[in-house]
Parts: sequence; C-alpha cells; structure tokens
Amino acid sequence: MKKTMVLLGAIMALSGCSSVETSSSFMEKASLTAEEAEIADMFQEDGKDSVLDFTVDETVQSVHFQIDELQDGQWVKKEDIGGIEFFEKGNKGRILLNFTSLQDESGEIVIKDNGSVVKVFLPNTADFGEEMQSSSHTKLVTEKTKIEYEKEIPLFIECWDKENVAMRTADPMANPQSFAEAGNDHTYLLTAVFSQKDLAENKKAETE
Repeated sequence: MKKTMVLLGAIMALSGCSSVETSSSFMEKASLTAEEAEIADMFQEDGKDSVLDFTVDETVQSVHFQIDELQDGQWVKKEDIGGIEFFEKGNKGRILLNFTSLQDESGEIVIKDNGSVVKVFLPNTADFGEEMQSSSHTKLVTEKTKIEYEKEIPLFIECWDKENVAMRTADPMANPQSFAEAGNDHTYLLTAVFSQKDLAENKKAETE
C-alpha cells in the first residue's frame, strides 16, 4: 500500500490534466520525465510502459475496463471490473496499470482525470475456476492509439498454459485467431471502453 501511494504521488499527481481544446481523442504511452520513468521502473518491470495518457472530447461520459477470454477464436467478456465517470466536459487524464500479471492479488488500475483519482481492482483470478499457471504477457499501447467510443481498446494481454506459453504479436482485436492458433490453455485480454454513456447506462444496455 505504501509503495502504491508513493507511485501515485510521483507519477499520477504530476500529470498535467486540463480541459481539451480539440476534438481529437487518443491514448498513448505517457511522456515521463527521466525521474518519473526511473520511479515507475522501481515498482515494476518496464513500469514506464504502464503509464498511459488519454485525451477525449466533451461528449465522453465514462471509461470502464473489462477482461475478455479467448473462446473458439473470439473474445468473450469474462468480467467487467469497473471504471470512472467524467464530470467535466472534455478531459485529459492518465491511467496506471499497477500490476505485472492479471494473477496479481493486489493488482489495480488507477485512473486520474481532472481532479479525481479512482482505483479499479483486478478480479481474483481464482474465481475464473483455474489454477495459477505459467504465463506470458504484453502491454499493448506502444504508440498513439485512436480512441473510438463504445469500442474496446486492448491494453494488456496474458496467455496461460500448464507447460510452455506461446505469445503472438498480432493485433488481438483485428486478429484473435492468431492467438487461438498459439494453443495456450487460456488467453485473457484487458481492455478499456470510452463511452458517451455513463456507467449505469452501459450496465443497463448490457442486460437488455
């Protein structure tokens, strides 16, 4: 907990969040100072690659996160893990993927927008009904990525296998079949969805 607070103070609080003056919406790896990058790397391997900046326009009301599982060559939602609502029109913010594996018991996603910080905790993967296995993972936002509202943006992919894990480098949304062909026991994808609806509206739409 203490380490998390230090990381938040050193990385998240230094994010220059302000109102958006353009309709362009995108996500990219945060441009950290050398000091910020060094601090981030102290807490997890390649920590600087776990800090993402986003810009959205005034129509966006929320962002939520979910974990999908690859089933029969297609991504199927496994669990909705929460999000944040934006109360100001137009936002710049920062997302911290504060974990090294989806199997981390204390893993969390930290979201900062104009003046507020929200933590979303990863689910207990024991609830997936599978024992912990060997895994390989990749952070997926490596360059500026356009945000399309109501569509999933892949952030992190993790493959599990009882023996040898095979990882692919394809775009998981455009080519899920490539990951299916790898033959891992389980493949999970963490995504973000920026929405022009609030969290309650999104939840209701899923049940209709």
